[in-house]
Amino acid sequence: MSFSKYLSVHYVDAEVEFLNPQWTDHALLGLTFQTDLSTTTGPGLWRANPIYVANKDFMRQFDRMLKNLYEHEIHFSSLSPQELWDIIKARIKKFVKGYGRQRVDWRKQQLIALQRKRQRLLRQAIPTSILSIHLPRVERQIQTLQEETVKIAILKAERTWRERGETDAGYLKKSASARQAQRSVPMLRNPATGDICSNQEQMLEVTQHFYANLYATEPICLDSVERMVSHIPDACSLHESDANFLMSPFDIDEIVAQGSRAPKSSSPGPDGLSYVFLNLLFQQPQYTELIVRVFNDALSKSLFPPSWLETSVCLLPKKGDLTSLKNWRPITLINCDAKIFTRLLNTRLASIISPLISPNQSGFMKERFIADNGALAQIACEQASARQSDEVGLLCDQEKAYDRVHPTYLRAILTRFGFPMGFIDSISSLFFGTSMKVNVNGYFTQPVPLGRGLRQGDPISPLLFNLVMEPLIKSIIHSDRIQGFLPPNISRPYLDSFTLPPLRVLAYADDLLIFLKDVYDLAEVQQLISCYNRASNAKMNYDKTVAFSVSGRPHAHWLPALQSYGISKWHDRNDPVPLTYLQWVEKWFQCF
Repeated sequence: MSFSKYLSVHYVDAEVEFLNPQWTDHALLGLTFQTDLSTTTGPGLWRANPIYVANKDFMRQFDRMLKNLYEHEIHFSSLSPQELWDIIKARIKKFVKGYGRQRVDWRKQQLIALQRKRQRLLRQAIPTSILSIHLPRVERQIQTLQEETVKIAILKAERTWRERGETDAGYLKKSASARQAQRSVPMLRNPATGDICSNQEQMLEVTQHFYANLYATEPICLDSVERMVSHIPDACSLHESDANFLMSPFDIDEIVAQGSRAPKSSSPGPDGLSYVFLNLLFQQPQYTELIVRVFNDALSKSLFPPSWLETSVCLLPKKGDLTSLKNWRPITLINCDAKIFTRLLNTRLASIISPLISPNQSGFMKERFIADNGALAQIACEQASARQSDEVGLLCDQEKAYDRVHPTYLRAILTRFGFPMGFIDSISSLFFGTSMKVNVNGYFTQPVPLGRGLRQGDPISPLLFNLVMEPLIKSIIHSDRIQGFLPPNISRPYLDSFTLPPLRVLAYADDLLIFLKDVYDLAEVQQLISCYNRASNAKMNYDKTVAFSVSGRPHAHWLPALQSYGISKWHDRNDPVPLTYLQWVEKWFQCF
């Protein structure tokens, strides 16, 4: 059947629609066809539409629903605060879903009716003076509803108008489709058999097994844990006043402030409720006591609403073979109320953690900047080039760095740093022993138990990971067996010269840049990394780790030693493409 004949057979309807004149001066000719195409994308997660909060009718109904819920159920219930909290969220979700269905149906019918009314006005022999009154009124109503439709399309495209200066609904629809295509998983390789599968059921099964293995707790070496803990000096401990501050009870103002400061466009978790809906709940005075109780029970007693222990994961592509799940980054979508809790903890932690973390770690630390790492690396390259020295740098790559953190190791490190046991218990209970479902093309796996790993997407995970990495960084910095890069002596007129400390390691979260003077440095660093791996369950990707000449000169004598540890990637000035250290500061660091 020819394409034109196919269209004629499946033709349903045609219509001309008025469009917002701010978008175009043309009308829209719409043709409707019935197709036989089926979709391979599942429903995904439901998300409450935050646009509704700007609707006065929604706000009136929402406010009335919450008040009735409290007066008739919550106020007299004997259930625990955590159970009541999830009941409230479930009722909010049910209400928003119902309102949304009604709103979508109403908007469609209104647009159809208004477009027809506009056509009648144009076709009828109406005096211009009357038409000039009624036609603009109808067109303004159409514009309002069309703008609401476009705002919803913007949310689906995960863009804002100002990003690209586009308000065209077709552009936004294409943006949403493009984003969905980027996240779609066409096929996966089964790690057990090596077979490629494209069937949705098979891909879910492969994903389920992969993440079940990834997050399953494996035995670690307790002796190695002790050795890593020993690299944290006694003086490097949380002050008692800071520990008390960390565990001090939350008040409603603190909770409300975190909710209001949270990103409005942040993706919600499995419950579908974004921060704007929680903020509406926080404004209800009758719920204040319950809200404060829920958050303080989570802090002091490690008691959480069941919904806080459920997460979903979306997969974002990385570089490499996308049939391998190792090349998909798992981003955890956490319910926003649970994220408010960890945001509260993170805000407190960020204000007191700096003395515990070496200055060499610049990732996610207040008043520390990624450009500092790039500047130091650039200076080292310039100095090494000037004196034609033989130092080597290692750009280390860790496999699934956040996902492999072992709960026993994390607890040992937090204890050594002097964190209160209540804080440690709360973090451990919230991160481990929970479950997640992985989203593959809009369909979800069965729940995967989380026995290890820090959730990527949780506000407090970056600082927790800095604490996890700190013993390794300290062990390299303070090792008298590692020379690293030796800066030149500084001479000052009329003053004593002084020697700068050697530069051994720079860190940005899990990205390590280690400087080596000779092969003995390499052997010692390898021993420390191996100890860290055995203690924390980390795994260094030596096949992705890059060794480079700090001076830029070729150093053939380094290659056998590097290859003995599985490091085969080498860079010097003879490479046609400059080496980049940290994507964000490539202009600082290029070895030629």
